[in-house]
Amino acid sequence: MSGNSALGRTVVTLLGTDTQCEHSGSLRAMLDGRVAGLASVTDSQSATKNWKSWRLKFSRLRDQLWGTSDPDSLQSVLSVIDETQSKIVIGYWGTLPLPDLLAIKKARPNVKVVLLLLCYPLALTKGGILRQDFYLRRAARFLDGIVFPSELT
Repeated sequence: MSGNSALGRTVVTLLGTDTQCEHSGSLRAMLDGRVAGLASVTDSQSATKNWKSWRLKFSRLRDQLWGTSDPDSLQSVLSVIDETQSKIVIGYWGTLPLPDLLAIKKARPNVKVVLLLLCYPLALTKGGILRQDFYLRRAARFLDGIVFPSELT
């Protein structure tokens, strides 16, 4: 019971590919009435996920390993966290929000960062799955929690 009352005083920031998609709507419905407020920001990787040049792909790889290198994007997210006094950031849609979650945790170590894995892995090839597994294992030490679907109800 005390956990619910503490969560009820907490503002949560949702970080994802599309702040108006079905997944964020489900997450909003799940948290509705259980938290003090919700904020939304788009992750830095969504705009770059289809980049084709090797230089840009290398930049995305670097971000996956060490956190987003886009200072404007990071500052935008940190501003929302600070303005809303969010205590929890929930990133959704596979490994895309990992660079932002890593950077947020480094910049705001007291903010809890959680990854929501609605579908995992998202990759269809063995190489893609291995890459996503590597990113997730590397990022796990920065995450305060991982939410994933299961057959349990």
